[in-house]
Amino acid sequence: MLTGHQSIVNHIAWSPDGTRLATASGDHTGRIWDAATGRELTVLSGHQSIVNNITWSPDGTRLAAASDDFTGRIWDAATGKETAVLRGHKFAVNRIAWSPDGARLATVAVDNLRIWDAATGKQIDDITTGHTNAVSHFAWSPDGTRLATASFDNTGRIFWVYRNDLKRLANCALGQVPRLSETELRTTRWSLEAAPQPGSMAEEIDTPYLERWRKAEAACRELSRGEPSGDRAKAYRLQNQ
Repeated sequence: MLTGHQSIVNHIAWSPDGTRLATASGDHTGRIWDAATGRELTVLSGHQSIVNNITWSPDGTRLAAASDDFTGRIWDAATGKETAVLRGHKFAVNRIAWSPDGARLATVAVDNLRIWDAATGKQIDDITTGHTNAVSHFAWSPDGTRLATASFDNTGRIFWVYRNDLKRLANCALGQVPRLSETELRTTRWSLEAAPQPGSMAEEIDTPYLERWRKAEAACRELSRGEPSGDRAKAYRLQNQ
């Protein structure tokens, strides 16, 4: 039995290797436990209100939690030291989840869905979901390119999480940052090979965004290949400057 919390335990999660458990509680803490003995190993402090959800990083070295205090927090699982606070939501944060590669975190509150850099705690993106009621759950796709949300409005939605990369592509297309290498342009995060198929639900949701991505990538590719007077780059600059 895991005893030590002073209030309701809202969530529990196994470590990836199965040796530890983490719990989130109404007593404003998270805790780490030895799964074999039930012994408390570490108290994760810092939240100022109910902790709703707790999750291990894919490699088991960090923990992240979501709280009614409008924040998410990250701790080193070995030491219990807080490494980052995710600030920005204007309402209670209901859920938090690591991207499959452990590089990003996503959080959801009534106001929106936000994406964070897991190393620095800085916000990467802010996605308005369009749901007409609260989001009850969300999940990353296995390749980390999309988030799917479930809502009390009786719908689910899919969102691409490339928006921060689009900013870099757009700057490249405008000639405002160093050129990108062909290798960079070919990687999963930069290529449209993984874009939704025409007519799919994801394509319908993000068509304006994806169209802008296609134009920016084409212009950036021209500039990166040393074609500053290319037609695509010219057209992009005319439309976006």
